[in-house]
Amino acid sequence: MGERPLDAVDALVFFDAIWVKIRDEGFVRNKAIYIALGILPDGTKEILGL
Repeated sequence: MGERPLDAVDALVFFDAIWVKIRDEGFVRNKAIYIALGILPDGTKEILGL
């Protein structure tokens, strides 16, 4: 994702991960994709980063 400045206030920020299977050098491995999710004071959600 592209970089951009963060908002001054996020009501909540969650950090989570999604586990996916990836073929790597002939083996299937589980890898985590980390997600930062911000919830603004008006209730809208936006992905802050992957």
